[in-house]
Amino acid sequence: MSLYDLLSAKAVILARKWIAGVNPEEALELAKKMNKRDEIATINYLGEELVDKNAIDNSVDTYLRLIKEINRQRLRAEISVKPTQLGLKLSESEFRNNYVIITNVARKTGVFVWLDAEMPSTISVTNSAYLHVLNNRGSKGTKTGVCIQARLKSAYKNAEFIAKRGGIIRLVKGAYKTPAAVGYTTREAVDTNYIKIMRMLFSNGAKFMVATHDINIINMARKMESAKNTRVMFGMLKGIRSNVALKLAVDGENIHIYLPFGEEWIDYSIRRLKEQGHATLALASIFGR
Repeated sequence: MSLYDLLSAKAVILARKWIAGVNPEEALELAKKMNKRDEIATINYLGEELVDKNAIDNSVDTYLRLIKEINRQRLRAEISVKPTQLGLKLSESEFRNNYVIITNVARKTGVFVWLDAEMPSTISVTNSAYLHVLNNRGSKGTKTGVCIQARLKSAYKNAEFIAKRGGIIRLVKGAYKTPAAVGYTTREAVDTNYIKIMRMLFSNGAKFMVATHDINIINMARKMESAKNTRVMFGMLKGIRSNVALKLAVDGENIHIYLPFGEEWIDYSIRRLKEQGHATLALASIFGR
């Protein structure tokens, strides 16, 4: 075995901490195990920035198969799709059509669909597509939610607009590189905006997910739950602070674990390592903490 092969093999072993595997079957099997811990799986098929129609169609087909299996196996699981994975780089209509196809099938089977947020240039189109689906079904009929990145300066306004229309939000800090003109560049500023948005969502009685590994924010959210006599969802990534996720599940919180799978695991892993605060967490996860 060459040095390159050895390093590649080691990289795969480390990535397994954060990735479910390379095929749907591995992700579904892990979802079963998570369900036994009272954790809900948020399954994502890795891949983005697609421009090849065959690759886009394969992504759509993969998600449709996942929906079918989640329903057939009665798993507590949902899927999370990316706009550029569904063809946004090819055309807006390609993305919208594929998103509608997936959400229509998911709604009929009772499987929830998250629409991920990507780089800042895609946010307007992403939110527009989400609101289109939401408006066509009404808040009571929707089985889909959208991701809001607190890193963006437009996040508060977008979150408020969507929440007031009955949308379901997954609030994250954001892992994509953001220019200073449209986003906050320091951890402190991102945290401040995150908390501001979270307080607004609690005040509006919105259905939303607190998706973070930040213990201070998690504790703050749990205090707000008690004060408001309500429950929100909590979201974390596979392999990161798993002990905290398990504690939330044991305490009766609604905990969702983001479960990516597929061969395009390198870009995902690198982006997470570059995200503010995640490098330390990721390295700690490798050593089981």
